[in-house]
Amino acid sequence: MTKHSDSPSQGAESLPSATDAEVQEVPVFAIVGHPNKGKSSLVATLTQNDSVAISRLSGTTIQCQEFPMVVDGKTCYRIIDTPGFQRARPLLQQLMTKSAHAGDRLQALKTMVAEADFPQFYPDEYQLLQPILDGAAIIYLVDGAKPYRPEYESEMQILQWTGQPRLAVINPIGGNQYVEQWQQALDQFFSRVHVFNPLESPFQESMQLLKVFSKIRQQWETPVNLAVSALISDREHRIQLAVEQVCQSCINILCYREAIEYDATPGHPVAFARYQNRLRAFENDSMQKVEALLRYYKISRQEDPLQLHQTDLMDADNWFVWGLDRKELVLMALGGGAASGAVIDVGLGGASLFTGALVGGLAATGTALIYSNNKLRQRFKTWLPGVSSEFRQTSTIGPVTNPLFAWAVLGRAIYHLELLLQRTHAQRAELPLDARAGFDLKNKLKLLSKSETRILSNWLNAKGSAGKMRLQLSKVQKTILKLL
Repeated sequence: MTKHSDSPSQGAESLPSATDAEVQEVPVFAIVGHPNKGKSSLVATLTQNDSVAISRLSGTTIQCQEFPMVVDGKTCYRIIDTPGFQRARPLLQQLMTKSAHAGDRLQALKTMVAEADFPQFYPDEYQLLQPILDGAAIIYLVDGAKPYRPEYESEMQILQWTGQPRLAVINPIGGNQYVEQWQQALDQFFSRVHVFNPLESPFQESMQLLKVFSKIRQQWETPVNLAVSALISDREHRIQLAVEQVCQSCINILCYREAIEYDATPGHPVAFARYQNRLRAFENDSMQKVEALLRYYKISRQEDPLQLHQTDLMDADNWFVWGLDRKELVLMALGGGAASGAVIDVGLGGASLFTGALVGGLAATGTALIYSNNKLRQRFKTWLPGVSSEFRQTSTIGPVTNPLFAWAVLGRAIYHLELLLQRTHAQRAELPLDARAGFDLKNKLKLLSKSETRILSNWLNAKGSAGKMRLQLSKVQKTILKLL
């Protein structure tokens, strides 16, 4: 049996303690059923492990694989992913010839599985029955979008022969039109039946399913409930750490300065591109850290014109997809109404304020404007105060003090974190970081009071002062948590 484990959680709370009398064996659950019913997806979700192989092709799981759910170095429970039943009917028919009554069925099954040629004739059944005969409880998974057929009864009868506690889970993979039919059939073979979609069910529903598991074997009730408590505490702690990382990323991006060297040739797009790429690297590094905190190690993000890797992060046209119109963005940037020449520039005009060429002067098309016109050069000093108005051999670029850009940076980070919190570890699609897909910063901010919105606005309007931003971190982190 192959064993897999997740990276130990960092800083997570320990499993709640139990008295010596309460300490029990670690619960072990074997996920069994017909091929392509979502067994591996259920394993991935319950163990928060995105390395579990999942495929639409039958036979992805060819041997038992064990996945422990670990919190703070302690195993809460173990889940075993098994191959699907392939020859249940002939196996049951053969078993019936070896049993005289219900009292000897378990022994007849053990004897047959132990025969030398059993793995040759029933390779998949051999794999899935081994952990059950070793004591694992059974979680039988079916597809609620497909009609019930008598052939499944052979599988369920074989599982009955094991004598192990059994729970049935109906997975509405493609719909729930046959859930009621399955419910009626499964009630005849299993003490508990639960509907659960491992691809879409949120974290809270996963915890409810685990609580159901605690009922299928009495001695496991205490350890399973302790595990649920530990997992909830662990998640809350990881979310807190993720918000701290989001704030640190904003500080890194909004306060970054870089020394540059250049000759007298106007523009120097290479230097600005290098600075721009550095900001993108800060964001990408932060996203990877947030993903790891939430136990996502193999996630990929969707490439899209509005994506991080293909979109100019400094392009103001992309700010509007976060749900704020131009007027609202300006009001947010003003931090509650204080006039700011960096935001409202009558000389440049309201329309040109939101063009990509004017956002910090970081896009290649905008750098020439900085040096080609003295009037524009003076205006851009407000947006990039670190850029010298004189031609020198060395200077500094940054930070970007445009408060509208600051809102865009925070909006992207919150959207990314929200998508992760809504995602299960069974999902294998790329993370759709396209703001037009549903993220609305304006509606998000409605969750906050005016004073809380002002906290965020003042923080983002720190104009590149890392010290000022750090002083406000505690209040800002609490505010961001309310948006999730």
